[in-house]
Amino acid sequence: MIVFSTFKGIKEAMDMTKVDHLIELFPCESMLAALLAIPPLLMTCYLTAVAKGINPDENISEAINLKSQQ
Repeated sequence: MIVFSTFKGIKEAMDMTKVDHLIELFPCESMLAALLAIPPLLMTCYLTAVAKGINPDENISEAINLKSQQ
């Protein structure tokens, strides 16, 4: 499981045995704090697609694991 968090004490508040990767973002109490997660999420999606051998620029639906209905 990959966890993105802006919470400072996430390691103490969560069972870390189930977490594969913890990405700690800059703590922000703004209403727009979720926007800080966009660049790391995009990089995670991109690197996952490349690791699966999928070109994320051409096959975006395949890269995010959606199947087209035929």
